[in-house]
Amino acid sequence: MIKKFTKKIKQAFFNQLPVSVKGDLIRSSIKIPVALSENMCFKIANTSIELEEAYTVLHDAYVEQTFITPQKNGMRIISHYVLPTTTTIIGKIDEEVIGTLSIIKAGELGVPMDKVFDISTFIEKNQTYAEISSLAIKKEFRREYGSEIFFPLLKYMYEYCTEFFHVENLLIVIHPKDEAFYNGLMFFEKIPNTGVIDYMGNPAIALVLNLKYALNRFEEFYKGKSQEKDMYSYFVKTRFPQFVFPKREYQTTNDSIINEKIFRDFFIEKGNLFENISLKDFMHLKDYFSNTSLGALFTDYLNIQRVIRSYHRYSVKMKGVVKDLDHNFIVTDLSQKGIKAKSVTPFERGIVYDLGIFINDQSVIYVKASLVRSNQNIYAFQLTHENLEWKAFIDALENLHFTKKAS
Repeated sequence: MIKKFTKKIKQAFFNQLPVSVKGDLIRSSIKIPVALSENMCFKIANTSIELEEAYTVLHDAYVEQTFITPQKNGMRIISHYVLPTTTTIIGKIDEEVIGTLSIIKAGELGVPMDKVFDISTFIEKNQTYAEISSLAIKKEFRREYGSEIFFPLLKYMYEYCTEFFHVENLLIVIHPKDEAFYNGLMFFEKIPNTGVIDYMGNPAIALVLNLKYALNRFEEFYKGKSQEKDMYSYFVKTRFPQFVFPKREYQTTNDSIINEKIFRDFFIEKGNLFENISLKDFMHLKDYFSNTSLGALFTDYLNIQRVIRSYHRYSVKMKGVVKDLDHNFIVTDLSQKGIKAKSVTPFERGIVYDLGIFINDQSVIYVKASLVRSNQNIYAFQLTHENLEWKAFIDALENLHFTKKAS
């Protein structure tokens, strides 16, 4: 209790200090890891397993900070992650991902922050930029390895951006209370008129760092400092064998790891990407990938939706049960070819379920159906087999709704 009180007093005192003094205090308090453990590795996530672990670490950190609500798949996935202009960096101890950071270069979907913040000055000047996003460290490693993960992630980001990604400006979105840290440590500057009250449930501001400018500032402020406080030497001169950078056959600037299998098996099936992105982003991605092997996946998804929605849907509230399983649910609407249900117990893709629908207190109709999309605890099914009893029931609903004449 006393420690918490003392910490609050120190924080209140710190908040009252001039920005320049805050910067001096932050720079004098850092302790850079001059060596990394041999079992550590920093690299680009390029397998489904590494992506899943990275987005799980991110999800858990965001839930802990109340940025998002818990997701059914336990991962934080956004549209930008599937583009070749996004690179997800990971830090690993042995084979476990314990830290992650994403670099999202402005591309087909822009950057995540431009949906809320006005960054048009960079577009007008035709400058290249990327948003630094999705920074997270696994909770159980923060205390013991915090700086050994945080600083190498930033260093890898710097080396990758300057030597491989070729961007001029880095943008970040932070809570206003963290401005002194990013400004004092790395000289990020606030983008004018970008404060908002609600960004993922918290106040936020947007900062920018010009990498060429930062290099000069780093040399000015850090050169000649002790090894544990010399950010200039750390970022520019130090090299770690634990850093694994891409080996490119050609002089390209992106390192896309998305192939058809990763896109289908991980992002669509496991990550539920199509169910959790906006229609606008879906159509942008569909157009972007239209002439690639991924294009058919977008078309197939749209065709499924057309089949489901090509029949009139009836709003209902009916009990449902999975045959031979203790799994109850509520049907909220239905059609000749589809069913939408609300269920606390999750359904899985790739399974043909025998769903029993109680059309009244005495009658139940069993249909075979498979899951085609889900969002939180709402599940949409497509019927996989013809069922005459179901067809007769839907015909009865149609007569009730559309052909019954007034008496």
